Amino acid sequence: MNDFPNDLRYARYEALKLRRHEHGILEVIMSGKGVNKSALAAADERMHCELADIWRDIDTDPHTRVAIIRGEGKGFSCGGDVALVEQIANDFQVRARIWREARDLVYNLINCSKPVVSSASAGRTCTKAFVRCVSAACHGLRTVRRSDRAMSIMAG
Repeated sequence: MNDFPNDLRYARYEALKLRRHEHGILEVIMSGKGVNKSALAAADERMHCELADIWRDIDTDPHTRVAIIRGEGKGFSCGGDVALVEQIANDFQVRARIWREARDLVYNLINCSKPVVSSASAGRTCTKAFVRCVSAACHGLRTVRRSDRAMSIMAG
């Protein structure tokens, strides 16, 4: 469900859903496919790999000024899904690969030249308000506040 049919940069992402908003905002949504009983997105093998790679693609995307990452469920994420955690515990090759991906995830995020904002509350109304706040911040507003959701963004 990515909004980029002609952009090969994002064509391979399946576990991460991507939406482009006005003013250069890219919304990265951790898919609910791995959602557990708590309704939090859970990273399976594919999502873990995609989370490590997405930041390089965002960094080189000339149409993206800022990225928002959030979970598809009711909150951000519960971490790795149970099957992945079991594989990590039982298979050294999987454990070594996940360690490399975790390293890449951190370094690629740190090295991404675009601001990345996490949205911990994923309700549709809250997400729309959050996108509006990020959009306002992209337009040079120093502080944006939305008191009914206790949301604030500092830019610059």
